[in-house]
Amino acid sequence: AAYATRGPLAAASVAGWFALHVTIAKMYESACGSRTIADYPGWSWLASLWHGLLAMPILVSATVLLLPTTTAGVDGFLREGWERMPWPLEHVHYAIFGYMLKDFTLYPAGIELGYLVHHLITIAGCTLCLHLPAGAGLTTLNGAQAEVSSSLFSVRHVWPSPPTRLLYYLSMSASNALGALLALRLADIDTLPRSLTTAYAVAAASLILLRQGALLLDLADWVGGKAGGKGRGKGGAEGGEG
Repeated sequence: AAYATRGPLAAASVAGWFALHVTIAKMYESACGSRTIADYPGWSWLASLWHGLLAMPILVSATVLLLPTTTAGVDGFLREGWERMPWPLEHVHYAIFGYMLKDFTLYPAGIELGYLVHHLITIAGCTLCLHLPAGAGLTTLNGAQAEVSSSLFSVRHVWPSPPTRLLYYLSMSASNALGALLALRLADIDTLPRSLTTAYAVAAASLILLRQGALLLDLADWVGGKAGGKGRGKGGAEGGEG
């Protein structure tokens, strides 16, 4: 069953996650003060770590533990619709909603264009996922793994070093490749209308281009800085943090 029929419950869940993300961000803001990292508030990077490296794994793990014994293995989990999925799975999307929406509240000057595009595509993509009649596990795992890799982008800035930079390059590239493969896998589910799988593929491709583009700009900055004998400034680009 599509979650369009559960609008009030979904809205309340998003509001709860939004409030939690704002509260955690405010706690980090109190601890960090006016400290900035790569030209962004320190709290924003730490909030990303909590979201991607704690909330996402907890929700996915809870889903696995609560899966009904009648689920037909991994393939069945990836392909089935929402009516057979445990409740923590949908909260992956609600948590992502709340995380994205908190940025529109906590940045008084607004967020940069690249992040704005990233956030809007992500929100639209999660909304689409919650209304797909099949592929609930596949699309949700895709979203969760993308959030984890985005948190490793934050690790690269919070603890800057060649190893964390390489970790970011490898994990983000792998995440983007996996995202493309899962989007193709969704298109193979014959019970899904082609219009829905095409919409999902467009959203996935847009985010992959943003994320990989940010990586390539960061890599160019690093290589250029090494070639010049010194760093050229702080790396990073739009579309990576969320």
